[in-house]
Amino acid sequence: MAIEKFNGERLKAARTIRCISSTELAKLIGVSKQAIWQFESEGRVQPKPENLFMLAQKLNFPTSFFLEENWQEVSSGNCFYRAGSSITKKQKEAQKELNIIRGKMYSFLEEYIEFPSQNLFQLSKDGNLNDESIENFAEDVREYYGMEDLPIGNMINFMENNGILLSQFLLPDVKFDAVSQLVYIGGKHKIAVTPYNGAISSFVRVQFTLAHELGHWLLGHMNSDEESLSTEDYKENEHDANLFASAFLLPKEAFLKDLPEAPNLYAFVELKKKWRVSIQAMIYRAHFLDRINYNQYQYLMKQISRNGWRTKEPLDDALIVPKPTLMRKAIEMLIDQNVLSKKELLNRLKIHCGSLNIDMYEEIAGLPKGYLNIVTTSEPKILLKK
Repeated sequence: MAIEKFNGERLKAARTIRCISSTELAKLIGVSKQAIWQFESEGRVQPKPENLFMLAQKLNFPTSFFLEENWQEVSSGNCFYRAGSSITKKQKEAQKELNIIRGKMYSFLEEYIEFPSQNLFQLSKDGNLNDESIENFAEDVREYYGMEDLPIGNMINFMENNGILLSQFLLPDVKFDAVSQLVYIGGKHKIAVTPYNGAISSFVRVQFTLAHELGHWLLGHMNSDEESLSTEDYKENEHDANLFASAFLLPKEAFLKDLPEAPNLYAFVELKKKWRVSIQAMIYRAHFLDRINYNQYQYLMKQISRNGWRTKEPLDDALIVPKPTLMRKAIEMLIDQNVLSKKELLNRLKIHCGSLNIDMYEEIAGLPKGYLNIVTTSEPKILLKK
Protein backbone atom coordinates (compact mmCIF):
# COMPACT_ATOMS: atom_id res chain seq x y z
CA MET A 1 0.00 0.00 0.00
CA ALA A 2 1.42 3.43 -1.02
CA ILE A 3 1.36 6.59 1.08
CA GLU A 4 -1.29 8.81 -0.44
CA LYS A 5 -0.27 12.16 1.03
CA PHE A 6 3.50 11.91 0.87
CA ASN A 7 5.17 15.30 0.27
CA GLY A 8 8.32 14.96 -1.81
CA GLU A 9 9.46 18.50 -1.06
CA ARG A 10 9.51 17.65 2.65
CA LEU A 11 11.77 14.70 1.88
CA LYS A 12 14.16 16.97 -0.01
CA ALA A 13 14.11 19.48 2.89
CA ALA A 14 14.90 16.77 5.46
CA ARG A 15 17.65 15.34 3.27
CA THR A 16 19.14 18.82 2.82
CA ILE A 17 19.09 19.52 6.56
CA ARG A 18 20.93 16.25 7.24
CA CYS A 19 23.48 16.97 4.47
CA ILE A 20 22.73 13.66 2.74
CA SER A 21 22.77 13.31 -1.05
CA SER A 22 20.11 11.36 -2.89
CA THR A 23 22.72 8.70 -3.70
CA GLU A 24 23.70 8.35 -0.04
CA LEU A 25 20.07 8.18 1.08
CA ALA A 26 19.27 5.56 -1.52
CA LYS A 27 22.03 3.32 -0.14
CA LEU A 28 20.86 3.88 3.44
CA ILE A 29 17.31 2.67 2.77
CA GLY A 30 18.08 0.10 0.09
CA VAL A 31 16.46 1.67 -2.98
CA SER A 32 17.79 3.16 -6.20
CA LYS A 33 18.85 6.78 -6.61
CA GLN A 34 16.07 7.09 -9.20
CA ALA A 35 13.53 6.03 -6.55
CA ILE A 36 14.63 8.88 -4.25
CA TRP A 37 14.31 11.29 -7.18
CA GLN A 38 10.83 9.95 -7.87
CA PHE A 39 9.83 10.26 -4.19
CA GLU A 40 10.95 13.90 -4.25
CA SER A 41 9.22 14.66 -7.56
CA GLU A 42 5.65 15.41 -6.56
CA GLY A 43 3.15 12.85 -7.83
CA ARG A 44 5.59 10.55 -9.64
CA VAL A 45 6.01 7.72 -7.13
CA GLN A 46 4.72 7.42 -3.57
CA PRO A 47 6.91 5.39 -1.19
CA LYS A 48 5.63 2.23 0.41
CA PRO A 49 5.02 2.33 4.18
CA GLU A 50 8.22 0.41 4.88
CA ASN A 51 10.20 2.93 2.83
CA LEU A 52 8.56 5.84 4.65
CA PHE A 53 9.57 4.27 7.96
CA MET A 54 13.17 3.88 6.75
CA LEU A 55 13.28 7.47 5.45
CA ALA A 56 12.09 8.79 8.81
CA GLN A 57 14.53 6.60 10.71
CA LYS A 58 17.62 7.42 8.63
CA LEU A 59 16.87 11.16 8.40
CA ASN A 60 15.77 11.40 12.06
CA PHE A 61 12.44 13.07 11.34
CA PRO A 62 8.97 11.90 12.44
CA THR A 63 7.04 10.15 9.66
CA SER A 64 4.35 12.85 9.96
CA PHE A 65 6.86 15.46 8.72
CA PHE A 66 6.75 13.87 5.26
CA LEU A 67 2.95 13.86 5.14
CA GLU A 68 2.44 17.56 5.84
CA GLU A 69 1.83 20.37 3.38
CA ASN A 70 4.54 22.90 2.52
CA TRP A 71 4.93 26.09 4.51
CA GLN A 72 2.82 28.87 3.04
CA GLU A 73 4.09 32.37 2.28
CA VAL A 74 7.59 31.81 3.62
CA SER A 75 10.85 32.34 1.76
CA SER A 76 14.48 33.17 2.46
CA GLY A 77 16.69 35.89 1.09
CA ASN A 78 20.40 36.15 0.31
CA CYS A 79 22.96 34.44 2.51
CA PHE A 80 26.39 35.43 3.86
CA TYR A 81 28.67 33.00 5.65
CA ARG A 82 31.63 33.44 7.91
CA ALA A 83 33.36 30.18 7.17
CA GLY A 84 36.64 28.51 6.39
CA SER A 85 37.39 26.64 3.21
CA SER A 86 36.20 23.36 4.72
CA ILE A 87 32.49 24.23 4.52
CA THR A 88 30.65 22.31 1.83
CA LYS A 89 27.74 23.30 -0.35
CA LYS A 90 25.63 20.72 1.50
CA GLN A 91 26.30 22.43 4.84
CA LYS A 92 25.39 25.83 3.38
CA GLU A 93 22.12 24.51 1.97
CA ALA A 94 21.33 22.84 5.31
CA GLN A 95 21.57 26.15 7.15
CA LYS A 96 19.35 27.87 4.56
CA GLU A 97 16.67 25.23 5.10
CA LEU A 98 17.02 25.47 8.88
CA ASN A 99 16.74 29.26 8.74
CA ILE A 100 13.21 28.89 7.38
CA ILE A 101 12.31 26.74 10.40
CA ARG A 102 14.01 29.23 12.75
CA GLY A 103 12.04 32.06 11.17
CA LYS A 104 8.79 30.12 11.43
CA MET A 105 9.37 29.38 15.12
CA TYR A 106 10.21 33.02 15.85
CA SER A 107 7.12 34.18 13.92
CA PHE A 108 4.93 31.81 15.93
CA LEU A 109 6.35 33.07 19.23
CA GLU A 110 5.68 36.66 18.13
CA GLU A 111 1.97 35.89 18.49
CA TYR A 112 2.54 35.81 22.26
CA ILE A 113 5.80 37.67 22.90
CA GLU A 114 6.87 41.23 22.20
CA PHE A 115 10.44 40.83 20.98
CA PRO A 116 12.89 43.74 20.52
CA SER A 117 12.19 45.65 17.30
CA GLN A 118 14.59 45.28 14.40
CA ASN A 119 16.89 48.29 14.64
CA LEU A 120 19.70 48.07 12.09
CA PHE A 121 21.60 51.27 11.31
CA GLN A 122 22.31 51.13 7.59
CA LEU A 123 25.32 52.52 5.78
CA SER A 124 24.56 55.42 3.45
CA LYS A 125 24.92 54.38 -0.20
CA ASP A 126 26.76 57.58 -1.10
CA GLY A 127 30.30 57.00 -2.39
CA ASN A 128 32.52 53.92 -2.55
CA LEU A 129 33.61 51.99 0.49
CA ASN A 130 37.23 52.10 1.59
CA ASP A 131 39.07 51.43 4.83
CA GLU A 132 38.69 55.00 6.05
CA SER A 133 34.95 55.18 5.35
CA ILE A 134 34.39 51.85 7.17
CA GLU A 135 36.33 53.18 10.18
CA ASN A 136 34.11 56.27 10.18
CA PHE A 137 30.99 54.16 9.77
CA ALA A 138 31.93 52.00 12.77
CA GLU A 139 32.18 55.21 14.83
CA ASP A 140 28.77 56.32 13.53
CA VAL A 141 27.28 52.95 14.49
CA ARG A 142 28.63 53.25 18.02
CA GLU A 143 27.22 56.76 18.30
CA TYR A 144 23.84 55.67 16.92
CA TYR A 145 23.51 52.93 19.54
CA GLY A 146 24.81 55.18 22.34
CA MET A 147 27.85 53.03 23.07
CA GLU A 148 30.41 55.84 23.50
CA ASP A 149 33.95 54.39 23.74
CA LEU A 150 33.05 51.50 26.04
CA PRO A 151 33.91 47.83 25.44
CA ILE A 152 31.10 45.65 24.12
CA GLY A 153 30.44 43.18 26.89
CA ASN A 154 28.34 40.72 24.93
CA MET A 155 27.66 40.73 21.18
CA ILE A 156 24.84 38.21 21.62
CA ASN A 157 22.93 40.59 23.88
CA PHE A 158 23.66 43.53 21.58
CA MET A 159 22.35 41.82 18.45
CA GLU A 160 19.29 40.32 20.15
CA ASN A 161 18.43 43.69 21.70
CA ASN A 162 18.35 45.14 18.19
CA GLY A 163 16.07 42.54 16.64
CA ILE A 164 18.47 39.99 15.14
CA LEU A 165 17.45 36.39 15.82
CA LEU A 166 20.46 34.37 16.94
CA SER A 167 20.52 30.60 17.06
CA GLN A 168 23.17 27.93 17.40
CA PHE A 169 24.04 24.95 15.25
CA LEU A 170 26.63 22.31 16.09
CA LEU A 171 29.39 21.52 13.58
CA PRO A 172 32.37 20.75 15.83
CA ASP A 173 34.61 19.37 13.07
CA VAL A 174 33.98 22.14 10.53
CA LYS A 175 35.47 25.63 10.32
CA PHE A 176 32.07 27.21 9.80
CA ASP A 177 31.38 30.06 12.18
CA ALA A 178 28.12 31.75 11.19
CA VAL A 179 25.59 32.59 8.49
CA SER A 180 23.23 35.55 8.07
CA GLN A 181 19.99 35.55 6.08
CA LEU A 182 16.64 37.30 5.87
CA VAL A 183 13.56 35.10 6.21
CA TYR A 184 10.30 36.48 4.83
CA ILE A 185 7.04 35.47 6.50
CA GLY A 186 3.84 36.36 4.69
CA GLY A 187 5.74 38.20 1.99
CA LYS A 188 6.34 41.35 4.07
CA HIS A 189 7.50 40.44 7.57
CA LYS A 190 11.31 40.24 7.51
CA ILE A 191 13.20 38.33 10.20
CA ALA A 192 16.97 38.85 10.39
CA VAL A 193 18.48 35.46 11.27
CA THR A 194 22.10 34.81 12.26
CA PRO A 195 22.85 31.26 13.43
CA TYR A 196 26.41 30.57 14.57
CA ASN A 197 28.44 27.50 15.42
CA GLY A 198 27.79 26.46 19.01
CA ALA A 199 30.96 24.38 18.89
CA ILE A 200 33.04 27.57 19.16
CA SER A 201 34.52 27.37 22.65
CA SER A 202 36.14 30.82 22.76
CA PHE A 203 34.16 33.85 23.96
CA VAL A 204 36.35 36.27 21.99
CA ARG A 205 35.94 34.26 18.79
CA VAL A 206 32.14 34.40 19.20
CA GLN A 207 32.43 38.17 19.79
CA PHE A 208 34.39 38.74 16.57
CA THR A 209 32.28 36.31 14.55
CA LEU A 210 29.06 38.11 15.47
CA ALA A 211 30.60 41.56 14.97
CA HIS A 212 31.62 40.35 11.50
CA GLU A 213 28.05 39.22 10.80
CA LEU A 214 26.75 42.57 12.07
CA GLY A 215 29.02 44.14 9.48
CA HIS A 216 27.27 42.16 6.74
CA TRP A 217 23.88 43.37 8.03
CA LEU A 218 24.85 47.04 8.30
CA LEU A 219 27.14 47.41 5.28
CA GLY A 220 24.39 46.37 2.85
CA HIS A 221 25.95 43.03 1.89
CA MET A 222 22.61 41.23 2.30
CA ASN A 223 21.39 42.92 -0.88
CA SER A 224 23.60 40.59 -2.93
CA ASP A 225 23.94 36.82 -2.66
CA GLU A 226 27.34 35.45 -1.68
CA GLU A 227 27.17 32.84 -4.43
CA SER A 228 26.49 35.44 -7.12
CA LEU A 229 29.63 37.43 -6.29
CA SER A 230 32.94 37.08 -8.05
CA THR A 231 35.83 35.78 -5.94
CA GLU A 232 37.26 39.29 -5.82
CA ASP A 233 33.97 40.88 -4.67
CA TYR A 234 33.46 38.15 -2.07
CA LYS A 235 36.93 38.73 -0.63
CA GLU A 236 36.29 42.48 -0.59
CA ASN A 237 33.05 41.99 1.36
CA GLU A 238 34.84 39.73 3.85
CA HIS A 239 37.60 42.30 4.25
CA ASP A 240 35.05 45.06 4.85
CA ALA A 241 33.12 42.97 7.40
CA ASN A 242 36.34 42.08 9.23
CA LEU A 243 37.47 45.70 9.29
CA PHE A 244 34.07 46.80 10.58
CA ALA A 245 34.19 44.15 13.33
CA SER A 246 37.66 45.27 14.37
CA ALA A 247 36.76 48.98 14.43
CA PHE A 248 33.44 48.31 16.15
CA LEU A 249 34.92 46.17 18.91
CA LEU A 250 38.08 48.30 19.30
CA PRO A 251 37.18 51.98 18.69
CA LYS A 252 40.26 53.77 17.43
CA GLU A 253 40.80 56.60 19.93
CA ALA A 254 39.85 54.65 23.06
CA PHE A 255 41.91 51.60 22.07
CA LEU A 256 45.02 53.63 21.22
CA LYS A 257 44.69 55.49 24.52
CA ASP A 258 44.88 52.17 26.37
CA LEU A 259 47.73 50.81 24.26
CA PRO A 260 51.36 51.49 25.35
CA GLU A 261 53.67 53.09 22.80
CA ALA A 262 55.71 49.90 22.47
CA PRO A 263 53.39 47.15 23.71
CA ASN A 264 54.73 43.70 24.53
CA LEU A 265 52.69 40.52 24.38
CA TYR A 266 51.54 40.73 27.99
CA ALA A 267 50.23 44.26 27.53
CA PHE A 268 47.73 42.73 25.10
CA VAL A 269 46.82 40.06 27.65
CA GLU A 270 45.87 42.82 30.10
CA LEU A 271 43.91 44.69 27.42
CA LYS A 272 41.97 41.51 26.65
CA LYS A 273 40.44 41.72 30.14
CA LYS A 274 38.89 45.07 29.27
CA TRP A 275 38.12 44.91 25.55
CA ARG A 276 37.11 41.22 25.39
CA VAL A 277 38.78 40.78 22.01
CA SER A 278 41.41 38.20 21.11
CA ILE A 279 45.09 39.08 21.55
CA GLN A 280 45.72 38.30 17.88
CA ALA A 281 42.92 40.63 16.76
CA MET A 282 44.26 43.42 18.99
CA ILE A 283 47.79 43.00 17.59
CA TYR A 284 46.38 43.17 14.07
CA ARG A 285 44.41 46.29 15.03
CA ALA A 286 47.50 47.92 16.58
CA HIS A 287 49.41 47.35 13.34
CA PHE A 288 46.51 48.59 11.21
CA LEU A 289 46.40 51.81 13.28
CA ASP A 290 50.21 52.23 12.95
CA ARG A 291 50.87 51.89 16.68
CA ILE A 292 53.30 49.08 15.86
CA ASN A 293 55.27 48.59 12.65
CA TYR A 294 55.36 45.48 10.49
CA ASN A 295 58.48 44.06 12.16
CA GLN A 296 56.91 44.47 15.61
CA TYR A 297 53.72 42.86 14.33
CA GLN A 298 55.64 39.88 12.95
CA TYR A 299 57.64 39.52 16.18
CA LEU A 300 54.49 39.48 18.33
CA MET A 301 52.78 36.95 16.08
CA LYS A 302 55.85 34.67 16.26
CA GLN A 303 55.70 34.91 20.05
CA ILE A 304 52.04 33.87 19.94
CA SER A 305 52.97 30.80 17.89
CA ARG A 306 55.90 30.00 20.19
CA ASN A 307 53.61 30.17 23.23
CA GLY A 308 50.99 27.95 21.60
CA TRP A 309 48.36 30.72 21.65
CA ARG A 310 47.16 30.36 18.06
CA THR A 311 44.20 28.19 19.05
CA LYS A 312 43.93 28.93 22.77
CA GLU A 313 44.94 32.20 24.40
CA PRO A 314 45.27 33.28 28.03
CA LEU A 315 41.89 34.12 29.64
CA ASP A 316 39.94 31.96 27.17
CA ASP A 317 38.94 29.66 30.03
CA ALA A 318 37.93 32.60 32.23
CA LEU A 319 35.49 34.14 29.73
CA ILE A 320 32.31 32.06 29.68
CA VAL A 321 30.73 31.70 26.23
CA PRO A 322 27.12 32.97 26.43
CA LYS A 323 24.19 31.57 24.46
CA PRO A 324 21.26 33.16 22.59
CA THR A 325 18.30 33.91 24.83
CA LEU A 326 15.35 35.26 22.82
CA MET A 327 13.50 32.08 21.84
CA ARG A 328 14.53 30.18 24.94
CA LYS A 329 13.20 32.90 27.25
CA ALA A 330 10.02 33.23 25.19
CA ILE A 331 9.20 29.53 25.45
CA GLU A 332 10.10 29.38 29.15
CA MET A 333 7.84 32.38 29.76
CA LEU A 334 4.90 30.76 27.98
CA ILE A 335 5.33 27.58 30.03
CA ASP A 336 6.12 29.19 33.41
CA GLN A 337 3.19 31.60 33.21
CA ASN A 338 0.81 28.85 32.08
CA VAL A 339 0.00 30.52 28.77
CA LEU A 340 0.57 27.17 27.07
CA SER A 341 1.25 23.71 28.44
CA LYS A 342 4.17 21.82 26.95
CA LYS A 343 1.71 19.63 25.09
CA GLU A 344 -0.12 22.65 23.66
CA LEU A 345 3.18 24.28 22.75
CA LEU A 346 4.40 21.19 20.90
CA ASN A 347 1.12 20.95 18.99
CA ARG A 348 1.40 24.60 17.93
CA LEU A 349 5.03 24.19 16.96
CA LYS A 350 4.12 21.22 14.74
CA ILE A 351 1.55 23.37 12.94
CA HIS A 352 3.92 26.30 12.41
CA CYS A 353 7.32 24.62 12.03
CA GLY A 354 6.44 21.12 10.89
CA SER A 355 6.60 17.88 12.85
CA LEU A 356 10.12 17.73 14.24
CA ASN A 357 11.64 15.60 16.95
CA ILE A 358 11.58 17.28 20.35
CA ASP A 359 15.35 17.58 20.52
CA MET A 360 15.32 19.54 17.25
CA TYR A 361 12.83 22.09 18.61
CA GLU A 362 15.03 22.38 21.71
CA GLU A 363 18.23 22.87 19.71
CA ILE A 364 16.72 25.56 17.47
CA ALA A 365 15.26 27.45 20.45
CA GLY A 366 18.37 27.01 22.61
CA LEU A 367 16.47 25.09 25.29
CA PRO A 368 18.13 22.60 27.66
CA LYS A 369 17.98 19.04 26.35
CA GLY A 370 14.85 17.33 27.65
CA TYR A 371 13.05 20.58 28.56
CA LEU A 372 10.07 19.85 26.28
CA ASN A 373 9.68 16.23 27.33
CA ILE A 374 6.18 15.62 28.71
CA VAL A 375 6.10 13.58 31.89
CA THR A 376 2.81 11.71 32.34
CA THR A 377 3.53 10.23 35.76
CA SER A 378 5.11 11.57 38.93
CA GLU A 379 6.37 10.09 42.16
CA PRO A 380 3.64 9.06 44.63
CA LYS A 381 2.98 11.46 47.47
CA ILE A 382 2.95 10.13 51.05
CA LEU A 383 1.95 11.86 54.28
CA LEU A 384 2.67 11.18 57.92
CA LYS A 385 -0.32 9.92 59.86
CA LYS A 386 -1.61 12.35 62.46
